[in-house]
Amino acid sequence: MKKSLIALITLFSSSVLAEGYVGAALQYQNANIGDNNYKQAQVGGENLDLTKDDAGSSARLFAGYRLTNNFGVELGYSDFSLDAGKEVIISATQDEEWDAEFNLRQLDLQLTYFYPLLEKLTLKAGAGVIHHDAEFETSHKLDNEDAADQYLTQGKNSDSKLGFTGSLNLHYNVWQQVDAIVGVQYSNSSLADSTAAFAGLAYRF
Repeated sequence: MKKSLIALITLFSSSVLAEGYVGAALQYQNANIGDNNYKQAQVGGENLDLTKDDAGSSARLFAGYRLTNNFGVELGYSDFSLDAGKEVIISATQDEEWDAEFNLRQLDLQLTYFYPLLEKLTLKAGAGVIHHDAEFETSHKLDNEDAADQYLTQGKNSDSKLGFTGSLNLHYNVWQQVDAIVGVQYSNSSLADSTAAFAGLAYRF
């Protein structure tokens, strides 16, 4: 009994929180809509294809803890949008516009493992769950230069799903407690999937 208790205490003490970090990164995402209800939008008699957009650049915010046994946990947030539209000039002061936009917020929680490669270089791998929160908006309007816009039709729908995510990062200590980070992350749910490459900075405390 005493040996089991000592072993349990030893295991717990080896997992005490040792170091926290926060950071931000600029990332480029290639994203796809997974739900067929949002890939094509019928707006005011026009078909708008959102699959032709690739999301582009956005920011990623993250915070985590690294344990003494090199395991850890990290919470991250990012978002992206996919849109499609059409515009027809009616006159010098009026355009007719059709728009559809799919906005997705991503909140992920990952278990991480840090593997030292060199004195200042560390590899970090992560895997976990991601929460996708989506808003899908459509509009058909007359854009008037010298008067208020006239909306002919508008639509809005929201949805949320859980999925999985995985990441691979390199941390390089550039100065005291500041690390430069580069990495990739893949995320997937029934709403959307995305592959992101990012670079940023993290501060350890």
